[in-house]
Amino acid sequence: MFPTVLLLSAFTLGAEDKAKAPYFEVAVEKVEIKPGAFNSPTLVIDAKDLAKLVTDETARTAIAKQVDFKTHKLVIFAWQGSGQDGIDVAVLESFPEQLVFTKKPGLTRDLRTHVKVFAVRNDVKYTVK
Repeated sequence: MFPTVLLLSAFTLGAEDKAKAPYFEVAVEKVEIKPGAFNSPTLVIDAKDLAKLVTDETARTAIAKQVDFKTHKLVIFAWQGSGQDGIDVAVLESFPEQLVFTKKPGLTRDLRTHVKVFAVRNDVKYTVK
């Protein structure tokens, strides 16, 4: 029961909570970005960069509604792998916080394209392992 509560609270962050959180996952249904290597995510620092990367206006609008580029940058992962692949995010204790993104490999042999969009507070550093 306890992990479910944590999971639900992550999806119900208010605008004020999002501004204080070191990161949050941006909810988007479909973003078409050319997949690359997992360890080379795309950094988006403003709406102009987002417009160049995401050509679908509906997806771009959905992202822009959730992110304030004055306080956050986007880290976009696009890769191909098992349909069960995922991303783990660890927050290291420091101020400002530091994030470590790690690929969680799936066990199936079905090749899928994955796109995950994270909003990271501007003063937070991140690494990819």
